[in-house]
Amino acid sequence: MAAPTPLTIALHEIRTSGRTRGLLIAVVLGCVLVVTGSILGASMQHRVSVGAGVAHEGVDIVVRSEQGAAVDTDAALGGGSSMSPGDVSSIAELPGVASTSGLARGSAALWAGDSVLPTVLESIPSGDFAWQRLDEGRLPEEGTEIALNRDLLRDAGLRVGDTVVLGNAASGQAAFTVVGSVDTRGALAYQATGYGLVTLPVASTIAGIDGVNEVTVRLEPGADPDEVISAINSTTPVGWPQKTSEIVSATEQVYGIGMGVLTAMINGFALIAAMIAVVVLAAVVWASLPGRRERFAMLRLIGATRGQLASIIALETGIIALLGAILALPLGIAAAYIVVPLVGHIPGVPALTWSDIEIPVAPMIAVPLGALGASLVAALVPMASVARISPAGARRATSTPTAAHPARTATLFVAVIAAVVFLFVAALHLGIYWTAAAGALVAVLWIAATPAVARILAGRGAALTANRFPVASLTLSGIQRFPGRAAATGLGASLAAVVIAVSLVTLSSVAAISAARTSSEPVSDLMVGAYAGSASLGDTTLDQLSEVDGVHGAVPITASRLTLVGPSSDTGFSDRAETRLSGNVVAVDVADLLEVSEGRFPLTEVAGDELYLPESTVPPFADGAEVTVRGPDGEVTLTARYVEDLPFPQLVAPSVLDQLGATPQVPAVWLSVADDADRTTVLDSVRAIATVAGDLSVSGPAVSDARVDGVISIARGLAIGMLAVAVLIAVIGAAVIVSTTLRERATEMSVLRLLGMNAASLRRSVSAETWTVGTLSVVAGLALGITLGCAATLAVATELGLDPLIRIPIITVIILGAATVLGLRMAASSPLDRVATVPPARALRASTTGENS
Repeated sequence: MAAPTPLTIALHEIRTSGRTRGLLIAVVLGCVLVVTGSILGASMQHRVSVGAGVAHEGVDIVVRSEQGAAVDTDAALGGGSSMSPGDVSSIAELPGVASTSGLARGSAALWAGDSVLPTVLESIPSGDFAWQRLDEGRLPEEGTEIALNRDLLRDAGLRVGDTVVLGNAASGQAAFTVVGSVDTRGALAYQATGYGLVTLPVASTIAGIDGVNEVTVRLEPGADPDEVISAINSTTPVGWPQKTSEIVSATEQVYGIGMGVLTAMINGFALIAAMIAVVVLAAVVWASLPGRRERFAMLRLIGATRGQLASIIALETGIIALLGAILALPLGIAAAYIVVPLVGHIPGVPALTWSDIEIPVAPMIAVPLGALGASLVAALVPMASVARISPAGARRATSTPTAAHPARTATLFVAVIAAVVFLFVAALHLGIYWTAAAGALVAVLWIAATPAVARILAGRGAALTANRFPVASLTLSGIQRFPGRAAATGLGASLAAVVIAVSLVTLSSVAAISAARTSSEPVSDLMVGAYAGSASLGDTTLDQLSEVDGVHGAVPITASRLTLVGPSSDTGFSDRAETRLSGNVVAVDVADLLEVSEGRFPLTEVAGDELYLPESTVPPFADGAEVTVRGPDGEVTLTARYVEDLPFPQLVAPSVLDQLGATPQVPAVWLSVADDADRTTVLDSVRAIATVAGDLSVSGPAVSDARVDGVISIARGLAIGMLAVAVLIAVIGAAVIVSTTLRERATEMSVLRLLGMNAASLRRSVSAETWTVGTLSVVAGLALGITLGCAATLAVATELGLDPLIRIPIITVIILGAATVLGLRMAASSPLDRVATVPPARALRASTTGENS
């Protein structure tokens, strides 16, 4: 008869062992999260990369009449100054330009029944520049017709042929007939707002201009975009040309903030859950070794080598891990199809449809291979333990006391302390990746030191309870003699506690940092309106905005349309000797700006003889040049001064407007938000007022802050869900480990029964051991998790340049820790009942014949 091979023995163990099912479920759950996270991350990245460039297909350069790419939808809503047909023709005649198209873009409120919806309106692009598609109907041909995007039609309950009312405070209101349904093809700039196409005269009226405010440029093959931009600045210095590649990149960065948080959160917790599953797999196999010692020794007696014994363990863990990972692939893909439609409900994250799902090939291959490799690494300790079994081990007890090694214990403790110190040094100075590596090192050393800690604590406890509490002393003595067994029993609960603590500390701290961070931008929290091309805000609107709950201060921004003439700079803005600019010039008390921006405004005073302009790589005037400013009643000469981070296109003292007889308008207002206010609630209130007042643009740091807050909130919810799965995996592992260790201790318990201990006493003794091991394991796990959570918070805050704020939700941590201990005790109930109630003779017979395995 041929001797059984290691593969045959491993397959037999997998088929007949009661622990296989629980291990397989744990591995499948962990790998499902990894697969789903990989698909979500790839799909979101694909969605952003495609959606960022949809509106710029076939366009190489975009010339806007107002500075800035306006990739944020809120910031893009407010019109701008105008470019004439002659300006568009001048650009079209430049060398390297193949074709151009001018369009007007403005914003308005759309009334449909009781709903008031913000809507971006654009003129119809020329044929070869059209990127939109029609789902139904046709494009507008008359001034009373409009085509709306299908999302707006759905949200407002409209259909082609219905009548809507549109308008803003500057253009008034008018009725339009919906003649078409527009497919924006997932363009990110229009995924959070309504969108419509109208004729050019209507779009210009809505935008408050008499021409166009954007020109799209297609270049001839081989033309240099930088040279064309320089030519545009030289011949037609009326707008701000920018390469579409830069606009697309900026858009990807804007939406990449929320994407990065979500992707990192999802993948991070998925990997944690997967690693817990692998560690649980190895721990269960390790816990099962004492009961299998005799069989392994018998294999040595019939000629099996140490390597063959080790290969049995490697095959057993590897097959379970590989099989679980393979089963997880279709389940993870199915879970991704379920989760993907929910992503669109996350603020700041583009909506996804099933057509956007990307299944990355590399992660799908890496999941099974990674699970196999990780399981083999995690099985090294059980493999080494099995390899040490000698033929004489056949007659040894299944469990032998672990000898104390003071020098080894002291070395482990020193190594753990040194690793913790290195962890915080890495968090403060070396970056996230070094912090992650240091955290993994701390976790490994912590697991290695757990048996020694268990032996020391149990020894102290046994000495204290020896006379007064004999059952407790017996329990603690058992832990002291077999600390490795106790460590394996509590490993699942300890891992669950680690996940709970590190997650709660990190999420609470990140939320605190998000709530407390202050913007470094030299502006107020919120800005309503636009400095150029928008109508003056009425007194009613200003009063409503200043009275919003949570608004701490409001400063109207006054401006007037003036003409500026002065010597050109030598940096390429124009090849002419003189530069002429016409646009809104801001004049406001700088003291008010300093107050509303909490001192971040870049100027502390504004002189009456100076013209302030933002620093630029292409400045319009020479620095320090004398610039003539012309108004209705004359002109004044001011000295050009460039200021870093100046948020206005031009700034002068209020007295300059008085000298020129200019009529000041209020195109915008700065708002500050109180520190204790909910920024999302304040932003919603401000947006509602801005919509009714003419769909004014709303921008500022609070807009991005609210988006990040929303993403963090949703990420917290996702993390809690994944945390629950990770804890479930750990609890499954704890149940399997407890069941395995109790089953392997059948001989020990039968001897106690034969010596006179009744079933109730035995049950109380083992139950006390379970409570003790569970409590110590959870406390140790919570301590490690809090340490890792604090380090992760410091690393994230340092990476982002923010002040670290560590928040430890003690009450929640304690409650969840107690629940974990209770879960471990409940997991032990069933196997404990079976072992405690089995007659002693039967238990001995089972332990000697192998029936208990």
